[in-house]
Amino acid sequence: MRNIIIIPLLFFCVSSFCQDKTLQSAANDAFLVTRMAEKFHLQPKPVNDVFSSDMISLLLKDLDEDKIYFTREDINVLEKFRYKLDDEINNRKTAFLE
Repeated sequence: MRNIIIIPLLFFCVSSFCQDKTLQSAANDAFLVTRMAEKFHLQPKPVNDVFSSDMISLLLKDLDEDKIYFTREDINVLEKFRYKLDDEINNRKTAFLE
């Protein structure tokens, strides 16, 4: 179940780092992936504030489990998106990637 949640975020992040893609292209890709998951997954998870909060929590836990990489400032920046990541994906915005 955890992999189902993190797949759109990973796709969103990985595609944003590809040199031949723009940030807007990555945002569009994330939107399409979430729509495909909603349509074709057996138990789709809605992309809402709970999804956003779970993604930020998983991101912080999986990338910095020992709390040695992210500074308090980094965490504060990510926390701003705790309930906005779903809006970013649904509206194809790029603020999170920037």
